[in-house]
Amino acid sequence: MSEIADRYRRLSRRFAALVAAVPPGRWDDPTPCKGWSVRQLVGHVVETQSMFRKLIRREQIATPDVADDPAGAWETARTVMLEDLEDPQRATAEFDGVTGRSMFE
Repeated sequence: MSEIADRYRRLSRRFAALVAAVPPGRWDDPTPCKGWSVRQLVGHVVETQSMFRKLIRREQIATPDVADDPAGAWETARTVMLEDLEDPQRATAEFDGVTGRSMFE
């Protein structure tokens, strides 16, 4: 397992704990990110996981709808990303990004 996969696992686990701690009636509360609700912020993080996968020509992650199950959507996206990062071929896939040639991991 790579250092990147280990770091993602650790940081995504912390984010998952924060998401899991959101009480059911608080998903539409504001966040410190002006103009974003808790649900919108989680949705944004979930969407970015698929965005990075698209850079290496991988399909969008099929998650539960963030509107109905934000915690489930995050856990699904997190699981798929960990699988990608733990696979040496997928983790080292290259793409041309805004800063030049990069690897998925």
